[in-house]
Amino acid sequence: MVGCLGSTYGSLEKLDNDYFLSSKTKSRLLNPTSSKAAWIKSLWFSVDFDHVTPPKYYQCSGPGGLDCKPCYQRSSNYVTDVYESPCPVCKRQMTMKVEYTGEEKGFVKDAIPYIIMDDLSVSLMSTASTITLLSKFSVRDVSCLEERIVRLRRKEALGLLKASLQSKTVLTDVFLRKAMLSFGCKTFVFGSV
Repeated sequence: MVGCLGSTYGSLEKLDNDYFLSSKTKSRLLNPTSSKAAWIKSLWFSVDFDHVTPPKYYQCSGPGGLDCKPCYQRSSNYVTDVYESPCPVCKRQMTMKVEYTGEEKGFVKDAIPYIIMDDLSVSLMSTASTITLLSKFSVRDVSCLEERIVRLRRKEALGLLKASLQSKTVLTDVFLRKAMLSFGCKTFVFGSV
């Protein structure tokens, strides 16, 4: 695989199903399909993009307003995100707004800390894994470590996507390059798994 996608997928495959919202969620993450367009659109809620609004869904309202008899008799549950699309059963416009009550947004359970490495590999954060990482990168003095809080907007999300296809040092490329340039750094080494 190009860039760091192989390490990302490999690390996610190793995570136990218990850490995902469901085993189905893990499977969808590792094996995405285009037939899940509504589900994929729901993932946008997980990211703080500047001008993203939640999608709206509509179903057939039929001649009586709330229920379309032909659709009801055929037990159809067609839903669209395009207002006034023709109903596949009765061909009337689908204009009755419905709420999406599907799965939770995102992939993993809340309150479980994770570490995302420079190559976008993911692992559970624990005391043992933190000590292992400090040892791997030869960190002797933890006071030299610096915490960085980053805001993920559309520009950064697109930068992460692009860098993940081209590089194995994605986080450095997207979030630290600008800081390195402003401090006049010519080289910078950031470890990756």
